[in-house]
Amino acid sequence: WLKPRVFKLVQQIGLVASALFVTMKGFMWGLTCAALGSLPMVSAHRGGFLRAVGRHISDHVTEGAGFGVHASAGAGDAANGDAGSHSTMLLARLESMVGDAILGKGPSLSDIAKVGHSKINLEDALRQLNGKLPGDVEALVKLTGARTSKQRGALDEASMQKARKILNNMIFSAWLELDDVVFECKEFQERNRGSYEQVVADLARLGSQLAKLGQEQVSANQGVSSADARRKDSDSRLETLKQEFTVRRFENSREMSIRKNDLAVFDFILNATACDEKAGAALAQLASHGPKVQVCQTTDGLELNFNNPELQAKVERLMTPTARLALREALGQVDHPLGLVEVGEEPASTSTALPTFAAKVVPVVEAPHATGQWKKCVDGTPNCGLLHDLMSLEWGKFKDGFDELTHEMAENQQEYDAATRNLNDELTSINDAKTKNMEELASTVGSINTDTEQMNEKDEQKRQLTHEFDKTCAVFRAKITEILFTKICAVRKVRNELLVNSKVTPPSNMSDCDFSDWASKTGECMNSAGQAILCDDTCPRKDPYKCGGKEVMKRDVIVLPNANGMKCPPLEREKLCGQKKCPVDCVMSTWSGWSKCTKDCESGVQSKTRSILTKPRNGGKGCDAVQESRACHTGSCDRDCTLVDWGAWAPCSMACGGGRTTRTRKVLVPIRGQGKCPKKEAGERLDEKVCNNQDCVGDEVCIAQQDLILMVDASGSLKEDGFEIMRDFVLNLTQRYKPEYFGRNAVRIGVALFGNGKLITAPDGSTTVAPALNVQELTDDFDLVRQKIAALKWQRGFTNMAQGFTMADVMLSQGGRPRAQSAVMVLSDGKYSFKFQTAEKAQELKDKNVQIFMAPIAEFKNKELDDLKKWASSPWETNFERIPGLKPLKYNAEIFIQKLVAKFCPDSFSPAKSAAQEALQQYILVHEGGWPNEVCAKRQMKLRSGSIDDCAKEARDDGKLAFGVGSNRNTRGMCFVLDLSVTQEYFNKAKANRTNVQCPGGAWEDSGMFDSYIINPQTV
Repeated sequence: WLKPRVFKLVQQIGLVASALFVTMKGFMWGLTCAALGSLPMVSAHRGGFLRAVGRHISDHVTEGAGFGVHASAGAGDAANGDAGSHSTMLLARLESMVGDAILGKGPSLSDIAKVGHSKINLEDALRQLNGKLPGDVEALVKLTGARTSKQRGALDEASMQKARKILNNMIFSAWLELDDVVFECKEFQERNRGSYEQVVADLARLGSQLAKLGQEQVSANQGVSSADARRKDSDSRLETLKQEFTVRRFENSREMSIRKNDLAVFDFILNATACDEKAGAALAQLASHGPKVQVCQTTDGLELNFNNPELQAKVERLMTPTARLALREALGQVDHPLGLVEVGEEPASTSTALPTFAAKVVPVVEAPHATGQWKKCVDGTPNCGLLHDLMSLEWGKFKDGFDELTHEMAENQQEYDAATRNLNDELTSINDAKTKNMEELASTVGSINTDTEQMNEKDEQKRQLTHEFDKTCAVFRAKITEILFTKICAVRKVRNELLVNSKVTPPSNMSDCDFSDWASKTGECMNSAGQAILCDDTCPRKDPYKCGGKEVMKRDVIVLPNANGMKCPPLEREKLCGQKKCPVDCVMSTWSGWSKCTKDCESGVQSKTRSILTKPRNGGKGCDAVQESRACHTGSCDRDCTLVDWGAWAPCSMACGGGRTTRTRKVLVPIRGQGKCPKKEAGERLDEKVCNNQDCVGDEVCIAQQDLILMVDASGSLKEDGFEIMRDFVLNLTQRYKPEYFGRNAVRIGVALFGNGKLITAPDGSTTVAPALNVQELTDDFDLVRQKIAALKWQRGFTNMAQGFTMADVMLSQGGRPRAQSAVMVLSDGKYSFKFQTAEKAQELKDKNVQIFMAPIAEFKNKELDDLKKWASSPWETNFERIPGLKPLKYNAEIFIQKLVAKFCPDSFSPAKSAAQEALQQYILVHEGGWPNEVCAKRQMKLRSGSIDDCAKEARDDGKLAFGVGSNRNTRGMCFVLDLSVTQEYFNKAKANRTNVQCPGGAWEDSGMFDSYIINPQTV
């Protein structure tokens, strides 16, 4: 009888324990008080407050003999063992299983409760509850262990019901206590593991940062080393540059000293041979002595002899070997007399004999040779103009050598300064790079130290949190085990054993409350102000209730209790939450723009950067890269140039007689490396063709908007009669230029006179060349211009063309018009005194977009003309016109005037040819670049695209006598009919004089977009 009853009782107790502790499934798993923080924290609002483990209980039940019994063990086996030892072993094993469950690698607490309930016997339960039960309950419980039915029959039903209520309340109170412990443990776990996870994240971030900083430290050290090597190389190159420049400067300075001495000789000779204006062409005569200077032939060669011993001594003192040879060469190259009059015998030489010069003395056979006789040094008067001009040419060579060396030294200095600046800039760049690398190194080392210090702090925090976690979790593990084993399992065991004898409430008639695991009611953690939070920077505090928020937890009833079972515990409760510092993510600035590519070709690098505004902390998101790079200019360094399409054809260089027009292609993309590109003059970039090849009529006049400086030569080499021929030619040339035509301003003329060259001694003792003369500023008063030209005088100086260019530049800058062409026409005998300076001044003018026309009067072609072609504007073929001598110029002036006007004027036309064409068209141009205002005539548009003849037809068809035609790029082809009052008298008067035709009753509007025409009234 007893055996099946006991078996049934045990079975019922097991069922009740299973139903009771199923609520614990997954619940206690949330107590992840895991050692060393190895378990992830589970949010209360996800998957319940605690979670279960999927490991089966049988794995633990059958784990070795340490548990004491097997699942299939009989009652006799338990009785054979020591009761105390069995209880201790069971408690230790249950605590171990609870610990495993807390660590997430064992069975759930519900499964542990089943094991505990199935393995605990009444004796163990009573032993656990010794002194903890009310006396009457404990007495009743002891009766349940009586061996005779008589003793068990003494159990009173009322007493059993009273005990049932007490025991149910004890189980209920145990559940409340377990909830307190579980919530306390959960709150601690969230605080501890939340901070722990932040510390672990910070450690990982700091470790990654330290690795990157280590790489940056290596890179910065390499940058410093590279900068040191580059600095050493640049210093070496700078020192080499200084040494080379010093040697070159010393050599040039020595040569400059020689050239200065040579130039000083010819400065003196040039002044000594200057013509006296009062004596005309003769040299100055001393009071009672012969000529001031004579050209003499000696056995050693040609030389200049001065009658004045002081002058002779001075020239011998100044004379250098180079100057002596140059002087003999200049005198020896003349194969005709300088004008010496042979009136006496050759006097004794007063100068030291000169070394034999290459010029040979013409031998005398029977009679003196005609070309050598002039070289006898006799009393007489030489032609000072020819002699002075000859000396000026030789002086010009020395001046050119002096100027060229001066220019070369200046260029060397500029190149040295530029190279020095480049190397200094390079050194500055290297120093900046080194400084930047050192700053980066210092910053990196500082960051490494800071991060290392932070990492040590985080390691210490991690150790403290782990120690606190392990210690506190051990306490909670013991409490939970005690409550489960003693206050729930043992009490339930006693209650069920006691009520086996009850007729009213046997275990089969009892139903305890069954409920679900704790879960968040709203999923939100609310602070005291009613705001949802996830963290609180004021945490942690000693009093955990002083920070963070609270979360409402709830659980649902799964099985309602009956009147005999344990009632349901509270289904809602608040839990502390959000008790960790808020994570701070890294905040970075926006990216900068991409830097300049480090190389122009063959794979350079460009980068962009950004800075860290807020460093991460408390497990926040780490910072991304502060610098990014990308490849650039990956193409080859060898690249051919790319040309644009052909430009428009330039205006024709001549109005008639066959000019040239060109078009060009500019470089769009320049060459690189070893690339190739056609030169400007190559056919791929320059195209030209003939234009206006019709014959010139001969009466062409210039009506261009041109500011023209006439540079007139008055040098001694021209002689006086030659200068007069040139002056008359220039005077007649101005007749072909018009200051106003077709109602529009045309040419303005200025006159500069050069050839007055002479040396001027400055206050500091240096010599300079006299400036050219400003005869007339730019003006449209051509009568005044002609008056000034007619008054020009022969200057008899050397050819200071460079000073003429300088004067022309000044005149154009002071009186030039912004929209007019600036031009200089040089009329000379084709000679010049100093090539270098003249070439520089000519280039300066061309650089200012000044057109240079060359009209040399030279009987024969020579090398000087080649230089004039270079100095003329490009192409020289249309900006250079040689007049073959003074005699052809004197008797054929009109021919050469027509050539110069046709070639040098950008807008010239033939009145005769124009009149013939107008006779056919029966309309004439009266105003260029403008049309009548509204007072003078009404305008009506007729065509948007058409010719001048088309527009004239439109006007005739409308019975009108005037029309306007578009004249610029935007209006070309447009046609307006003008209601202009045109009488036959008005037409004839306008046809006779186009200078400035008046608009009847009104005025012209100069817009630059339309040209106005009138029609012969007889043809309408």
